[in-house]
Amino acid sequence: VFANLLSKAGGDPLTMKDADSTLAAIQTVVDAAELKTRSHWELQCIAVVFADALVLGQKLQWVSVRDAKGPREALTAPGSQLMLFPLGIFAGHAKSTNPTPVSAKAIYDAIQAELTKAGKPSAPPAK
Repeated sequence: VFANLLSKAGGDPLTMKDADSTLAAIQTVVDAAELKTRSHWELQCIAVVFADALVLGQKLQWVSVRDAKGPREALTAPGSQLMLFPLGIFAGHAKSTNPTPVSAKAIYDAIQAELTKAGKPSAPPAK
C-alpha cells in the first residue's frame, strides 16, 4: 500500500534503502495529501514504514506485547525495557483539531533524542 501511495505522490519506492531515504519517502507521501484525508489503513501503512525507518536507523526491534489494550506491535531497543508504539503516530496527527505540518524527520529526531536520553544501548560498531 505504501509503495502505491508513494508512486501516486511522485516518489520511487526503490529509493528507500536506509533510514534517511525512507524518511524522505514518507515525507513525500505526507506532503501529497493532508493526513486527515487519509484512511485509517493508509495511516497505519505510513506508520509501519516510519517504524521500519526507526528499525533501520536506531537498531530497534519489532516485538508483540499484550497489555490492557490486547496484543499490539511495538518497537524496543535490545537490552532495554523501553517500548515505543509507533502505529498511532500519524493517526494522532490526523485526528488533531489543530493540525500542524508533519515532518517525518522531526518526529524521528525527537524519538532519537528520547532514546538517547533514556540510555538506549548503542548499536555495536559495524565491522
